[in-house]
Amino acid sequence: MKFLDRNSNTNRINDDIAPVVHGLLENKQLFDDDGSDRPYVTNAVKYTRKKQDRRKTSEYEGDDDFVNSILDIFDFPPLDFQVNSWKTVDRLDRDRKADGRAKAGIFAAPTGFGKTEAFLGPLYQLLKEDRQNSTIVVYPRRALLQNQLERILEHIHDVNDGGASDLSVGVYMGGMPYKMEHVEDNNTWFEQERGTTRFKLANCWCGEDGDSHSFEFSGHSKAYTLTCEHDDDHSFTSRELVLSRKSIINDAPDIILTTLESLELFALKPNYDIIDQVDSVVLDEVHLYTGLRGAHASKIIDNLNDITAEPLLWLGASATIDSPTRFAKKLFDLGEHDITVQKPPESDYDRSHNDYENYYFLISSEEGATASSMMIQQLMLIGHSLMAEEYGPQGKILSFIDSISQINQKQRQLVN
Repeated sequence: MKFLDRNSNTNRINDDIAPVVHGLLENKQLFDDDGSDRPYVTNAVKYTRKKQDRRKTSEYEGDDDFVNSILDIFDFPPLDFQVNSWKTVDRLDRDRKADGRAKAGIFAAPTGFGKTEAFLGPLYQLLKEDRQNSTIVVYPRRALLQNQLERILEHIHDVNDGGASDLSVGVYMGGMPYKMEHVEDNNTWFEQERGTTRFKLANCWCGEDGDSHSFEFSGHSKAYTLTCEHDDDHSFTSRELVLSRKSIINDAPDIILTTLESLELFALKPNYDIIDQVDSVVLDEVHLYTGLRGAHASKIIDNLNDITAEPLLWLGASATIDSPTRFAKKLFDLGEHDITVQKPPESDYDRSHNDYENYYFLISSEEGATASSMMIQQLMLIGHSLMAEEYGPQGKILSFIDSISQINQKQRQLVN
């Protein structure tokens, strides 16, 4: 990693990133006056870069029936990482039943390498083959749950439309109705628009950017159907998409999407019926379960393992996890022999390009701009550079911020 400040030799900087470094270092704090003695926003920049991870898929030519059945669902050329992950879940499911011990699988791969399909594919197949009764997928945030629900609905539609199975998915989280008769009027699930009840959690997959296709509610107190406003064939009955708490407790759907806070409730006595039907639990973005949150998650996992009659299969997926085996041992309280880690092999990487990811770490003086102020002013600098027509389209800025309240605060500050 290079350390650069206003005294650094510019020959040390690659020509393609020199303007960015120069701009970050020369940018000055904004005040009402136009004086030239304004302090700099950033004192120094630490910089590094690495080649972008590009995926390279290939047609699967193996004869594994389990893998080929999954490919019938997804219909895409898989990465070797995905094929290996599917075989791993198949093996771990057999092993947990054979030796009566819980098992864990960790899928660690860069963003864009299909981790979601790596764990969903084999779970769909296990459910189709009746080797599992139900699986729980735990998301760290509601927003991520909603994002994944649309993808899962498409998968379930494809599976059920083929007539080979009849998979179902349920959503369990705070604010949901207890009985089916209250589903339509529930503000967590639906909104009213000109006499039409529209589903809020997910749109149909057939929509495109700027042209979303909503699911519309029709039904009564004992049954309902959600139908895409654009394509009547894209629809789900109350047995395929379960949205009431009582229905999930009485007859758990094949897939339950939830959050960690709701998962904790499954270990409490009134909800034992749910966990008794579950064979596997997935923790998406598993790297977030560290520190106090990680200790909390580990205790929940211990509780669930204690009350289940059969050993559970635990799966975790992450793009940024360090030492995945050690991490899994702590989180799941399992021995190394009960844990399998899958990472993309070299065969999954396309090395034939010359594109890089650049990382800039900005350092301000102790008396200078705060981290928040520095972020805003440097974003404005980069934003103005994106508007320069002489360089053509420059893409967009995507900013990750910890909480909704901070997002709202930054929005107000940027507008000002």
